[in-house]
Amino acid sequence: MIESIITLEKLLLRTSFESGIAEGLNVSDVARRYEGYLEDFRLAVALFRGTVEVDDKVAMQCALTRVRVSALNISGLYQDLIDDMLLVNGQKSWPSIPEGYVLPARYSDFLSGV
Repeated sequence: MIESIITLEKLLLRTSFESGIAEGLNVSDVARRYEGYLEDFRLAVALFRGTVEVDDKVAMQCALTRVRVSALNISGLYQDLIDDMLLVNGQKSWPSIPEGYVLPARYSDFLSGV
């Protein structure tokens, strides 16, 4: 996944034609924070597992809160990527997409994961 985010970062920077677009992108921060947020989530789940194993209901609630916060951090990273797509795709310098346009078949390999 991190490789895809790094590739996306390079592509977004390359297609940020208008002034100020590249500076407004979140993707560089996402690439930096992604691994750490996944590790926080893994540790939070491990903590929750430990509290369940000893049946400590108060600690379970605290651990669940930690899992929730770490999951929200991860979801925030994806929201940052969505915001970047909107920013780059919303540039006025893009050509108009013709009505009825269909993506050419030569791109089908990219969609099939080949």
